[in-house]
Amino acid sequence: MNIAIIDSGIRSELLEKPMNYNMEITEDKSCKNFLYNFGEQLFLHGTNCALIIEKYCPEANLTGIKILDNDGKGILDKLEPALEWCFHKGITLINLSLGTTHFQDKNAIRQVVNHYVNKGMIFIAATANNGYKTYPASFSSVIGVASGDEFDINTNLLYHNGVDLIAPSDHEIMVRENPVTLKNSNSYAAPYVTAKVCCLMSENQKYGICNLKNELFMRKTRHFTAYYPDWIEKAWLPSQSRISNAPYYFLEVTGQYQDCIAQADTIVLSNRDEYATYGNVGKHIVYLGKEPIECLDTNKFFWSREQRKEQITKCEKRVENIDIPCVVCRFEKTQDEILLLSMMKMYFASDGYNAYTTSHKVESVLYDLEYIPKELCDENNIETVYNFLYWQTHYEQSDIVIWALELNSYFGKKNNMVDVLVDFTYVEAGVQAEIYYDGIIKRKMIIKSIVHEEIKTIYKYILALLKEENSE
Repeated sequence: MNIAIIDSGIRSELLEKPMNYNMEITEDKSCKNFLYNFGEQLFLHGTNCALIIEKYCPEANLTGIKILDNDGKGILDKLEPALEWCFHKGITLINLSLGTTHFQDKNAIRQVVNHYVNKGMIFIAATANNGYKTYPASFSSVIGVASGDEFDINTNLLYHNGVDLIAPSDHEIMVRENPVTLKNSNSYAAPYVTAKVCCLMSENQKYGICNLKNELFMRKTRHFTAYYPDWIEKAWLPSQSRISNAPYYFLEVTGQYQDCIAQADTIVLSNRDEYATYGNVGKHIVYLGKEPIECLDTNKFFWSREQRKEQITKCEKRVENIDIPCVVCRFEKTQDEILLLSMMKMYFASDGYNAYTTSHKVESVLYDLEYIPKELCDENNIETVYNFLYWQTHYEQSDIVIWALELNSYFGKKNNMVDVLVDFTYVEAGVQAEIYYDGIIKRKMIIKSIVHEEIKTIYKYILALLKEENSE
């Protein structure tokens, strides 16, 4: 098996075996041979990863691609040319002991990773040592790894960080015949798993990402479950009726089934009848229906609202209260809450704020929004949901929660968990937005409809209101 270690570069003379390639991505994004200066103190992060893989899978053929500098820093633009080079060389197993916790990097990395996963690549990525959600380690299409005492599964990390496995990281390696014990680090847990995956793929090179996750998880007496439908590059939706004017986070393949199914990696199904028709065509599935179904194809990604319920209800109790503002927007049934959430998320991001945006509509997952089932948004389940929101916003380093609910929901003007409440109701002149802070009405405004410019006006007012109240 060929493995690419995309990292800080590798000192090849420290390895037992010759490397296949030792490359670097230059500032102009081209890939060339990595020629390091022996008099220079090279950051050994990538070399250590290579030595770990060599220890546990000595038959592996290693390639190094340098995208990080000697401070362990790099730019995301170098990842894609490194992966494109690997693809053309037929290297399918990628070790990434690197990543970012910055929310604004998420979409670009997801797009790149999903593209190459659909070309057959397998990614093993380390999560950040600070414990926060890390990209790409958190993605369903990646095997995310954190440091642990043994090779195992940590369900809380899986629920909130998308970290599939924990693994040892304090390995003893040989450097010029001298034993060196590496410090505990998620970076050094990932290559341990990469070596295990390499051994599995040496036995069966037809393994895909889902096969591998199931194989790794079955050895720990459970099956892999995708808690986020975040793997999609191109999807086909048999039901063409859209519920929002917001764009999907993926590319939509449009047309009749026979004309476009080959282009799609995922099918989005709305009910059991659609599942009976299209559920066995060998594509990943996002199932939005209310009727429970059993997915028998464990070689493909599958997501349903039941998996989200499991993620929420099995969440551990929070250790304190959420200390970031919570904005609840309540809508009438036909209003476009998903567009408002999408635009709010974008506007907050443009001002440097990470907004955790969630809706009770299951379709929200297609727009890169969070989903909390309507049946859990009541007084009886609020503690469970609140625990979930606490951990989610903690690991994602969120600055604000924006929650879209129905107009008659439990979360009202006097709820002490809500800082800002915005009620949207139809009136003769268009849509009335009533904005409350701590149960006190602050402003009423009439907008023609819930569209981009009107949403921006509401956003600016909410942001100013939060800043004003926070300064007092």
